[in-house]
Amino acid sequence: MTRRTDELAAVVGSLAGTISHEAFPKGDLAELRRLRPESPPPAFWRLLAAKIPRDMCSDDQAERAWAVVMQGMAIMAPAAHAPGTLLGRALAGLGDTAESRLWKLLNSCGEILEDQVRLMARFLASKERRVDWCGLARLLLARDEERREDICRALARSFFYTEIRPETETPE
Repeated sequence: MTRRTDELAAVVGSLAGTISHEAFPKGDLAELRRLRPESPPPAFWRLLAAKIPRDMCSDDQAERAWAVVMQGMAIMAPAAHAPGTLLGRALAGLGDTAESRLWKLLNSCGEILEDQVRLMARFLASKERRVDWCGLARLLLARDEERREDICRALARSFFYTEIRPETETPE
């Protein structure tokens, strides 16, 4: 892993640990669940300042991405984050609905992507599936199309290789 990947994993893990912790204020959790990225509540700003390094939230686009990540984690709390459980693996075995939802997410951008991430968080929570939020954070934070395509391919691979191949095999 690269330093940047390790740093993102640490930030996502710390953020998820805070949001999912039983001592996290219920009012803050409710604010995050109802969050609108265009006008985030105080709970968002407190977490952003405390948990996200400045270089990872240096503009409006990055702030919106982190708002959606926090909202998704709040929707899934207390079982928000499972390091190493790729989105595709979490969705595998949940049928055609899961495949359709993944496909919609991977083919979305902008505000539609934000909506799809929220819907995915609700779907995963309803199925009691946890996911590693690093992949979704990378997707939301992606700046260029080539990087975004790489992330989408990795997310698709994690689903289809889990669906089609036995658990012991991994994609090359």
